Amino acid sequence: MQPSAPRPLPEAITCLDTGFLQPEMAASYLVESAGRYAFIETGTALGVPGLLSELERMGATREQVDYIIPTHVHLDHAGGAGSLMAACPNARLVVHPRGARHMIDPSKLWAGATAVYGEEEMRHTYGEIVPVAEERVVEALDEFELDFNGRPLKFIDTPGTRQTPLLRLGRTEPRFLYRRYLWNVAAQFRHRQGGPSSTSPVRPPNSIPRPGMRPWSG
Repeated sequence: MQPSAPRPLPEAITCLDTGFLQPEMAASYLVESAGRYAFIETGTALGVPGLLSELERMGATREQVDYIIPTHVHLDHAGGAGSLMAACPNARLVVHPRGARHMIDPSKLWAGATAVYGEEEMRHTYGEIVPVAEERVVEALDEFELDFNGRPLKFIDTPGTRQTPLLRLGRTEPRFLYRRYLWNVAAQFRHRQGGPSSTSPVRPPNSIPRPGMRPWSG
């Protein structure tokens, strides 16, 4: 589908639709810090040309992208990571250790999804998954902190559908909360129902594992 228009958010963040199934169902978030950029989520490989076009439309170059950060490795969130990394020569991929191996060698990820959807549907919906060179991957464990050109990024492990991190973004302190998978699903549902805007806070569902519960590692 045709991506919807970019949507500016607070804290120098722009929501970029990747054109996956319906508007902003799998959005990417372009974060700016003093002239440097990071993509939070990539969408599928099919959406990467649109992300690059929006980056250039904003007056930035691919060389100004420092980080590409998928919150987890489902293909609608990270399927385009390899393609985007290939286009942004200075970028590093920041991902949970459990997801890093699938970004470096996506063959098992692709095979598992293909067994469900079939090869033709996979190519049509997700495009091609490109591997990421291991030396360009940064593994983000719980409480990992990254200095993004003076803007702190903090990663917090939030076991759920995948053992992958929640990310806090801030300037002098963490202020913008991006709750990975839950944000897109819950916000989109409320938007379709005519409820609050998808920028409204989203209450996590009760199925989030409680402390002491063993998460599914995938």
